[in-house]
Amino acid sequence: MDDSHKKAQKTRLRNEEARAAMMRENTEMKRAARQALQRVLEDTTATSEQILAAAKLLAEMSWP
Repeated sequence: MDDSHKKAQKTRLRNEEARAAMMRENTEMKRAARQALQRVLEDTTATSEQILAAAKLLAEMSWP
């Protein structure tokens, strides 16, 4: 394999690792946001408006 192929292979590997890291980070952010919204829904002192807003956001996040 010549140098350009080796370089391209390394680039593809780096890109794949970067995509995987970004996906993990995105998944973690969504999980944290869902937990925060869930706490609002379970909060007995939350107003109707807060609960409705949290429920709407939670429903929007449920879609990929």
